[in-house]
Amino acid sequence: MTRCAALAATVVLLGAGLPAASAAPADAPPTDEPPAERTVTVRGDCGPSGRVVLRQVLDGDRTTVAVRLRGVPDGRWRGEHLVEVGVDDTEDTRLAADVRAHVLAVGFEVDGAAVGGVLRLSGPRGAECHAAYSEAGSMVVVTDARLAGVVRRSGPRRLVARADVDCRPGPRWSVELGFSDESSGSGFGSPRVRCRSGSAVLREVVERDVATLPATVEVAARRPGGRHLRLRYVASDPAPVDLPSRR
Repeated sequence: MTRCAALAATVVLLGAGLPAASAAPADAPPTDEPPAERTVTVRGDCGPSGRVVLRQVLDGDRTTVAVRLRGVPDGRWRGEHLVEVGVDDTEDTRLAADVRAHVLAVGFEVDGAAVGGVLRLSGPRGAECHAAYSEAGSMVVVTDARLAGVVRRSGPRRLVARADVDCRPGPRWSVELGFSDESSGSGFGSPRVRCRSGSAVLREVVERDVATLPATVEVAARRPGGRHLRLRYVASDPAPVDLPSRR
């Protein structure tokens, strides 16, 4: 498992001790209205080629999962999908399917309203696709096979954002990270981030009037002469902040 894959799996699974992001406050008045449908989509790169899309639609106490691969080797693919659906609960689904014409599309449903998901698939000739996100713990984490993006609320007016590239030590990478909510956006980057100890890291602290979690997170990275890596998280509505702010 890559550093980025391990980061997402750890956040999602350890987040099981936190309140579900869709839960209402304890003192909220009762309502007969059903919760609004919410969609989260992660688009990332596979290794060594191809793209992966993980889409989770939350509708009441059900989560519909859709997975799509393109540009990947034909043949048998196997793996699993893990989704956190509440306090100490996960739903794990084993996946096995044949890729034809370099495309795969599968879908299924799980019980519970997800606050994160981890998809891992392996195919012929060492090909791998990974896509994951978590919205637990006043942060958004998104990863694929090589990239990770984190936007964390560290106070009522402060967000800490970080991009992480899984790489071999030595080369310098061009790295960019951008994120936005319903009213504003922020972005930063550097053309020369050195890879150290297996990762190239870019970090920034952003001050805002109200530090809400983002509805979009985008990470892009490239080394000279190398593949342009892209990772994107899009939510139909920003995740609510579910923990007290910490400075």
